[in-house]
Amino acid sequence: MIRGPSHQKQMARILSLLRQERKALISADFKAFTKTSEALASAVERLGRMPVEDPEEAREGMEQIRSAARRNQALIEASRRGLDAARRLDAEVRNARTRLSTYSGTGQAQNIAPQPSTTDRRT
Repeated sequence: MIRGPSHQKQMARILSLLRQERKALISADFKAFTKTSEALASAVERLGRMPVEDPEEAREGMEQIRSAARRNQALIEASRRGLDAARRLDAEVRNARTRLSTYSGTGQAQNIAPQPSTTDRRT
């Protein structure tokens, strides 16, 4: 049977993995993030199968884990928003290459399509 100290060690391992995950998120190391997240899922699953001998100690450890997981979740959401913003900006830049948007004298948006070149280029 697995005893309390192993439960404590598993919670410490999870906290360590959460710190590694945070570091990977902050440095945008998505390969390390993926690897750490997989190890974290496995560690959490193992912890869930372990019996708890000291409920108060387990509660304190779980609160630390919850707190670290919430911080990481906030970073994940911020990363997602940043990636979405980068995609939108990339699309805007690509669109700017093919059309020009401007405003009329009355404030109406107008798209100006590029005209094909009528001059020959010599090399």
